[in-house]
Amino acid sequence: MPKRFFCPIVLALALGCSTVPEAEPSVSDAAETDETLIRLRAEAERALFLDREVERLRRDLEAAEDALVAIESGLRSSYNRATAVSALAEARISLQRAEAELPYLPEVIDEARGKLEKADSQLGEDHLGAAIFFATRAQRIAQSAVDDAREASDRPDAHFITGSRVNLREGPSLEHTIAGQLHHGTPVFPERARDEWLLLRTVRGRVGWVHTSLVAKP
Repeated sequence: MPKRFFCPIVLALALGCSTVPEAEPSVSDAAETDETLIRLRAEAERALFLDREVERLRRDLEAAEDALVAIESGLRSSYNRATAVSALAEARISLQRAEAELPYLPEVIDEARGKLEKADSQLGEDHLGAAIFFATRAQRIAQSAVDDAREASDRPDAHFITGSRVNLREGPSLEHTIAGQLHHGTPVFPERARDEWLLLRTVRGRVGWVHTSLVAKP
């Protein structure tokens, strides 16, 4: 090869890696990144929700400790029947409110109802401290759920599930795996749309896709 052709060719090869344009991120890569960020944000909100649950359980534990101290110290007489009956009445009111406002959270209703039944049982056996403890737990479970639901429902971006029991899917089609179910009235927050599907997140950190026909603004 003549010398005059050699240098330009070598120079072109040497500089080749720096002259090739970088590949643009694909639409699918961008969508995947976006969905990952949405899930991370939902996880952060779920962490806040769990922090509130831990605080409620901490208060319950303190109440249980106080009850044990009272029993061990012979202070059981400090609990009177009127106080226990009043605690149960307040717990029933909170439970009824939760049943009316949170039909989409049956597990919360069942948990609160179970504590109230234990309170009734302890009252029947004249264990007044235990009755007050379980009644207080029932009230806190119900009231905390109602407070969280009201806060979520008041947000300007809140939408609500309109079907009786709606599948939450891993992707925007009927072929994708079902990640869970949402009950009628569940407040949800749309993040983005794809065709006739919405990517949603819930107050408790769940994320998935639901058909647009099953979601509406109030």
